[in-house]
Amino acid sequence: MPMGNVVVLSDEDRVNGHRPSVDVLFRSVASEFGSRAVGVLMTGMGDDGACGLGQLRTAGALTIAQSEDSCVVYGMPKAAIERGYASAWSLLK
Repeated sequence: MPMGNVVVLSDEDRVNGHRPSVDVLFRSVASEFGSRAVGVLMTGMGDDGACGLGQLRTAGALTIAQSEDSCVVYGMPKAAIERGYASAWSLLK
């Protein structure tokens, strides 16, 4: 039976101090799905996911970052927005 699209976790070195890393996930999605993808970066500390969201945007995907108003911790979305990688800001709650 075909499995379709699946996520495979690995025990490779940490990226941005994380495993799994949002940057690794987004980079993979950008490579596999390009403009057919949607990337959403939500509340969190640091900047993991910002560069990956940029790669998604470059690949033509819709990229969304959570707005400061609705975040518990605005670090990750803020990093993406400040770098110009989010094409939209959401009021997700």
